[in-house]
Parts: sequence; C-alpha cells; structure tokens
Amino acid sequence: MAAVTTISKANLVTLLGQIQTVVREDMCIEYTPDGWRIKAVDTAHVAMIDIMVWSQTAMEAYQPDPNIPEVYLPIKKLSDALTIFPDDSPVTLTDDGTTTRLDCGKMHRVLRNIAVPGTPKPKIPALELTCIFELDTSEIGRMMQKGLSVSDHFRITCGPEGLSIVIVNDDGEEVAYDDPEKKSADGTTYSAMFPLDYFVSALNGLKGSILVNMETDFPIALNSQAPFTTKYLLAPRIEEE
Repeated sequence: MAAVTTISKANLVTLLGQIQTVVREDMCIEYTPDGWRIKAVDTAHVAMIDIMVWSQTAMEAYQPDPNIPEVYLPIKKLSDALTIFPDDSPVTLTDDGTTTRLDCGKMHRVLRNIAVPGTPKPKIPALELTCIFELDTSEIGRMMQKGLSVSDHFRITCGPEGLSIVIVNDDGEEVAYDDPEKKSADGTTYSAMFPLDYFVSALNGLKGSILVNMETDFPIALNSQAPFTTKYLLAPRIEEE
C-alpha cells in the first residue's frame, strides 16, 4: 500500500515557497482524509505556519493510506526534483512509508523519506485576536522589502483612526503606510511591534489579499485561502522599558 497524490507542479512550487518562509530543512506532510496538513515552526520559535492543502480543490487525485499517516521530506531535494519536471504536467507522489516517488511525464525521481521517529508535531496555538482587517500584500510588499534598509522592525497599529504601519530608525528615517478606511470594529486601538525580516518573508509566501488578526503585543496572524488554507503566526517584539 501507499499514499498517492497527484498535484500540479505550480501548486507544489507555491507550497514549498510558503513552507520555506518558516523552515528550509525538511517538511512533514500529514496525510489526512481531506488532504495534506503541514505545520512548521522556525528554530527560534518566532514564526509558525499551518497549511491545509485540500484534496478537492488543490489536487487532481488523492488516496491516503491509513498505515502511512505522515512523511518527512527534504525540502531542498524536493525543490531540485521539481526543477527538472515540465511546468504544464501534474506531479504524482507515491509514498510507501520509506521512499517517495515523484512521477511527471517521462521524468521520475525517488526521495528517501527522513526518519524522524517520536518528533512531536508543532502545536499551533488557538489565539483570540480581536482586531481583524484585510491587507493587500501586493500593495505593501515592496514598501516592507525596502524598509529593511531603514530598520529591522516595524510597528503596526489599528484603531478608530485607521491602520498604520511604520518603519523608523533612531536617525529619524521613516517609511510609513496609512489607511484611514481600515478601522478597528470596536473603536479600540491595537498596536504591536514585529521583526521586519520575518514579515517580509511571510509576504513572499502569501500573495494577494490576506486577512490579518491582531491584538496589542500579541502574535499577529496572517490568513490566506488561495491556493491553500494558510495561517502564518509571527511573535511580537517586546522592548523592555
């Protein structure tokens, strides 16, 4: 028996891009009845990601095997394998519990699964984050990227006067974004500071419109529904008085 998945190369490339915003060594795919569930936490425990790849919407065919609940795959080897496959052909992954075979047209690649016995799955905390608003990543992505030359962190504030994202350094240099239309629903002002490089990395993996959940000095959650159901959590940067 084996777990068999057929998925487009484009979806696989997008998936790897999202996972690599958090980890770059290996990925764990959990074969659920409804598709792949992938959770990852970076070594510093600053960022984590939870991705659900639904079989009905993101895969061409899917057959899990209850005897193979999950697989650990080396991300770099998987990425390298995809580079030799034609872009317009689907990729079939067949996991027998020891190896994963990738078939794409006339091309084939076999990867040995990484044995990580007893490794606990990352736990994604259930947070009640009151402030919710939409954000267009294409609109602020370039600004945040260029902001890395100004500072290593930024502050995001949402309240009755709207949304504000500010990147500033001790020399008074500043990059800012303001949207007076995005107000907190309850009239409360919420504010938190975050590491900029992590946020930029997250935006590279989440394209288009995303839903943001935040609280004051709590982790921020970035949620996307296309092409996968994705939640990216980023811990705040707390400065001591």
